[in-house]
Amino acid sequence: MLTSSEINELYALPNFNHTDREDYFSLDSETQKLVNELRRLETRVYFILLLGYFRSRPIIFNFSFEDVVVDLDYVRTKYFNGKDMMLTDLPRTTKTKLFKKLLSYTGFSNYHSKVDKELLLKRLNDVVKINLEPRYVFDECIAYFGQNRIALAGYTTLQDTISTVLSNERSRIEHILTENLTQSTKAILLKLLESNSTFTDLAKLKRMAKDFSASQIAQELKTHKTIRLLYPEIKVLIAELKLSPKNLEYYASLVKHKTVYKLRRHDDSQTILYLVCYLFFRYRETNDNLVSAFIYMIRKLTESAKGYAKQRIVEDVNIVRTKLKSAGSLLKYFIDAEMDDGLSFGDVRKKAFKLIPADSIKLLSDHLDNNDFDGRQYEWQFIDKQSSKIKKLIRSLFMSIDIEFIHLKDELREQYIKAHEELTAFKTIKTINLDVVSKSEREYIDLVVIDQSIDTATPTGRLIFNMLAAIAEFETDLRSERQLEGIAKAKEHGVKFGRPTKRTAERDLEIYNKREKGISIGFLAKEYDLGSATIYRILNDVLEKVSTEATKLSS
Repeated sequence: MLTSSEINELYALPNFNHTDREDYFSLDSETQKLVNELRRLETRVYFILLLGYFRSRPIIFNFSFEDVVVDLDYVRTKYFNGKDMMLTDLPRTTKTKLFKKLLSYTGFSNYHSKVDKELLLKRLNDVVKINLEPRYVFDECIAYFGQNRIALAGYTTLQDTISTVLSNERSRIEHILTENLTQSTKAILLKLLESNSTFTDLAKLKRMAKDFSASQIAQELKTHKTIRLLYPEIKVLIAELKLSPKNLEYYASLVKHKTVYKLRRHDDSQTILYLVCYLFFRYRETNDNLVSAFIYMIRKLTESAKGYAKQRIVEDVNIVRTKLKSAGSLLKYFIDAEMDDGLSFGDVRKKAFKLIPADSIKLLSDHLDNNDFDGRQYEWQFIDKQSSKIKKLIRSLFMSIDIEFIHLKDELREQYIKAHEELTAFKTIKTINLDVVSKSEREYIDLVVIDQSIDTATPTGRLIFNMLAAIAEFETDLRSERQLEGIAKAKEHGVKFGRPTKRTAERDLEIYNKREKGISIGFLAKEYDLGSATIYRILNDVLEKVSTEATKLSS
């Protein structure tokens, strides 16, 4: 817990300078009165020295006059005019009385194992669950003595107490490990330390990714996959252990910084505990690294796609500028008097394609229609070309990342789960909820009807889909016409449509009278199961009717 120098610094007699002596050996009137109650000069001097040392550190120092000659001369000179005194050591009984007098005066008590040990152990048993480092436990032990005004016990006593606490905590942990960890998982964990080659499996797991290169990401994916098999059980076990984050980090750090050889020297239960804590953190670390790698790869792909689109647009602009001059000649074909009207359109097309290639004509027409170039279309073209790279690396990252849905919309969560399921089963995403796709991106999604073999990514698929859409639209129009015809015939036979009215003349007047008495609109709406707008309409109708009747009577 402490080094030799630290033990000596804590338990050795204080080494005061002159300023310290003036401070620690000062006496107020009350203390002076207490000293004067002692009869012999030797006991008075010894008590003053004892009190000064106790003020420095709350420890009962057992010393002789020969051990503190400089401090002795200071006290004797300041308070007793340098009077001569016997320097022989005081009897044990006298010292014991002075110790008790000191404790009584300062309000402290001595440490008694039978009385204080149980409470100290209870405190330290809670402490080790927060931080198991021996030095931390020792510091908390010192704090306990100070808070309870107990003179500090000897180092050996504290050492034995803390050893007992640490042993109890190890026993608690071993019991939980035995009860909650399967034999197969134990075997896998211990096997990490075995090796027939230069590197153990644990050494491979400890290697961190240095960058986002394909090889480094692949290594991190492999590590993540290895730990993922154990992580569910490890996560449950960590919850059962009820260790503080500090203790988890402490145990994990032992694996991080110790060699495999040193880890093997521990008993199996301790080694397993260290490995469980390390893998718990390592899994989260790899998951964070994979998330960062995924974001990096997507950003890199997006930036490359934008760069590709810009380049394509520049090329298109150059083509438009070059071919736009020829567009005038192309348009002249329609007013050329020398061109035979008997020429087939196919022949005209051939002449046009000699002047301007077909793809350039399409580019010109698209530009004239939209007066802009579709850069997003080029971005998606670039992404489509990178499909093999996406499947190999980005998809692997997507499938490996462990995500907990806390603040995620239901639609996005369901789409994520569905995508995982379909990629696992079919190696492709077959279902897309368009609500999670921005409207600006929807036009770039191709529709595939699986059970009818319609794929709008192909020309044939687009033709079939457009035909089906036209037929569906035609059928909808027919249905609307038939519906209107049916309604007209039903009305001819006196059929009334819509829900029955809740209004009657008597009821309207009743509502009007209640409103005149001050009943609120909201209350009337609830009472008669009507909307507020309907209540206002009734009041206006009744008021208008009353006004009309009054006009008739006056005339």
